[in-house]
Amino acid sequence: MKKGIFFLIFISLATLYSQPYFQRITTGQLSNSSTWSEGCAWGDYDNDGDMDVIITTFNDGCWPCYFPMQLYRNNGDGTFTKVTTGPIANEVTESLGCAWGDYDNDGKLDLFVCTLFNLNNLLFHNEGNGNFTKITTGAIVNDGGSSVACAWLDYNRDGWLDLFVCNQSNDFLYQNNGNGTFTKITNGAIVNDGLSGRACVVGDYNNDGWMDIVITSWAGPIRLYNNNGDGTFSLTTGVLPGVFGYFGGAAFGDYDNDGWLDLFICRFNSGNNLLFHNNSGYFTSVSSVPSSETGPNGFGCTWADFDNNGLLDLFATNLGGLNFLYKNNGNGNFTKIINETIVSEYMYGIGTSSSDINLDGKIDFLVANNGTQSVGYNNGLYQNIYQSSGNYIGVKLKGCNLNKSAIGARVIVKAGGTTMIREVSGGQGFHSQDMTYQHFGIANATIVDSIIVRWTTGNIQKLSNIQPNQYIQIDECLIGIISYTNEIPIQYILSQNYPNPFNPVTSISFVLPERALVKLTVTDITGREVKILIDEIRNAGYNEVIFDASIYSSGVYFYKIKTGEFSETRKMVLIK
Repeated sequence: MKKGIFFLIFISLATLYSQPYFQRITTGQLSNSSTWSEGCAWGDYDNDGDMDVIITTFNDGCWPCYFPMQLYRNNGDGTFTKVTTGPIANEVTESLGCAWGDYDNDGKLDLFVCTLFNLNNLLFHNEGNGNFTKITTGAIVNDGGSSVACAWLDYNRDGWLDLFVCNQSNDFLYQNNGNGTFTKITNGAIVNDGLSGRACVVGDYNNDGWMDIVITSWAGPIRLYNNNGDGTFSLTTGVLPGVFGYFGGAAFGDYDNDGWLDLFICRFNSGNNLLFHNNSGYFTSVSSVPSSETGPNGFGCTWADFDNNGLLDLFATNLGGLNFLYKNNGNGNFTKIINETIVSEYMYGIGTSSSDINLDGKIDFLVANNGTQSVGYNNGLYQNIYQSSGNYIGVKLKGCNLNKSAIGARVIVKAGGTTMIREVSGGQGFHSQDMTYQHFGIANATIVDSIIVRWTTGNIQKLSNIQPNQYIQIDECLIGIISYTNEIPIQYILSQNYPNPFNPVTSISFVLPERALVKLTVTDITGREVKILIDEIRNAGYNEVIFDASIYSSGVYFYKIKTGEFSETRKMVLIK
């Protein structure tokens, strides 16, 4: 009898662990396009609620060999229709990095594409109704530069998306002027270090609220530029281990749910891939899987919780070999998945990105498949079919008047005793971009305790007690959903005052992770202190102070918080 019970248990476990995670979609236009694909970026360009995708094309074994880019519209059921008309479909070039972002805050995603061999980069303005206009004026599309990768970010937190472009020489940084034009930044090491860039990824690695940039190199070092919060960047030393080599893509992700973004980097034909654990703003090398092995040529990578257990897993591509899929075990270790279609097909995988193509709460993967000089390969679209996935919550962010695509916003989800963070990416991996919706697996939790959004504008919103297994939209304009509770935050935050500009009353909010003596002051443009708003001990949590400027003249003012080692200053404008 006991043998029979053991046999049944064995059969049950064998069935459980033999369940496939993914199947390759072999029908439809997206899965049957044979060309030399490079990068892939997901974005809802037509605002119909699902993720569309752009795939760039490049063949470095043939020059000049120009190919059209591939734009696919999501039909809403997990199938795609190739767009064959318009400036994007008709652009024939050598295209590499690509990223969606609403640079003019009109509520519609625009598209930037990098080109090589000193060709001008491409910017397509979204006119709505599926139509785009190719922008032809300004340095941003007339600089040449042999560009390979790009990422949108609001590096000065003025609410307008700026753009970083990684080149095979000096990199480019374009500051958004807020009127549809950009100013090229020419000062600083970040645009003058002379190194050959390969890929870039943006993230707030030190939790100071400012977006930082990691750049991988072709035959050079990995560079981490810290955002100083004053419009400049500094090349860090001692923060990220110094590693030289030939590198591919990079991706930020908090794989151990400690509230700090860790970093994975692919290595190309020069050793193992690299995983760096973030220890409160300083990175250390991880020697175990997925850092302990390499493919022939590491290129693309993306973090995603494909089994919805509340832990970020990792997928990475290899040019001319098998791709890698690593399941997060929850103890700082990973298990390499084998005998799965997604890691068993010989490919020329370049860029990869994650998305939920049919919004079923299960993360899918796309591989931009390149090829040899004479043979192209179909793109690899892998649909998640895992039957034992846990529950999930999806978050769609809609910025208010500024940064409407919410790129750089941080989302914090607490469910089942676990706290998870995500940031809306403006470009990641190798020349690619994950979907802008944020996906969180929550395992067996039957309620989402809280969702906190830290917008790049400084606003903070919180929702509590949300039902799982749905995608919800959080609108920054709905300031009324802010909730001040006893839940302990994980970091200090000084938010942008709201409204700003103001007349004559504005609200200033801040977040304390612990009970502390707080001093909040207002100074004028000369530095003269005009008002002490707070000088007292405040409890941990969310705090709000009203500043009434009725007796003050119009102009620029600054408010500063000081508590222990944390200090931050922000600007506000009074207009009467």
